[in-house]
Amino acid sequence: MTLLHDRLVGLPSCDADARAAVTARAAEILRPSGALAWLDETAAWIAGWHGTDRPVIERPAGVIFAADHGVARADVSAYPSDVTASMLKAYNNGQATINAFARAAGAHLVAVDVGVGDPTGDIRTESAMSPERFDDDVVQTAIDTIDSLDCDLLVLGEMGIGNTTVAAAIAASLAGGETASWDGRGTGVDDAGLARKRDAVQQASAALLASPTQSRSSAKSEARNSPLSPRRPLLPAIARFRSCSTDTSPPPRSYRSRWSSRPRSTTASSGIARPNPGTASCSNAWASDHSSTSTCDSEKARVPWPPCH
Repeated sequence: MTLLHDRLVGLPSCDADARAAVTARAAEILRPSGALAWLDETAAWIAGWHGTDRPVIERPAGVIFAADHGVARADVSAYPSDVTASMLKAYNNGQATINAFARAAGAHLVAVDVGVGDPTGDIRTESAMSPERFDDDVVQTAIDTIDSLDCDLLVLGEMGIGNTTVAAAIAASLAGGETASWDGRGTGVDDAGLARKRDAVQQASAALLASPTQSRSSAKSEARNSPLSPRRPLLPAIARFRSCSTDTSPPPRSYRSRWSSRPRSTTASSGIARPNPGTASCSNAWASDHSSTSTCDSEKARVPWPPCH
């Protein structure tokens, strides 16, 4: 077992009564049905985890973990690896866009080095890191960072040149299918760059399946049986979304604020698949098994917050 696994055992549950109370109160407000729905869901989710039906956010915080990915040497990004170090410096100096967002939201922002200048292994041919390095450099650092914060809302992010290639490889290995369908242009690579990226993801997936200690089925099994059991529906949700339409017509204005308007099949960031921004129906289909609607043609399917468990 890893340090991460040990820390995830016995996680607390949210307050279902507090969440239900906020949901019920929102339903009584005089307004069109479904108006401000995501805001209502967010308020109910926060109420459940704060354990009160009158939740207030007073001390929001954000943490960005930055590291270099060994696969970047395959020229899978439009930018060189040293941009990761430059971005980390910008975060710490308050010069990046996320710093401006954090200031506007009144949030405390922390940038954490978990491997800048010390790239992981190239996933095309080797493991990204050993379990020991993962525990020491990533998990323990993350635990210490979060423990040092005094916050009532935490937003997590990551940065590192080559990150979407790694994310696509993880998604492809867990959910299967054609690896090329998981790759997007990321930082805006040209066709040649996209081809290199797809090739890298294909090689990484093939290497994983060829490993004597790992396979796609065992990876899926580990994901489903992990202490993160509330997130078990992620795999079927990813697989379902990939079967949606690839229509490249412009999405409605309400969806342009959430997804880039540049058509592409999928992108992946931090291990989460993003729908084709060129079609509203496919964007709406990115819903987990907790959603009441799982079809691509529903205009009301949304990404729901995880329920209380």
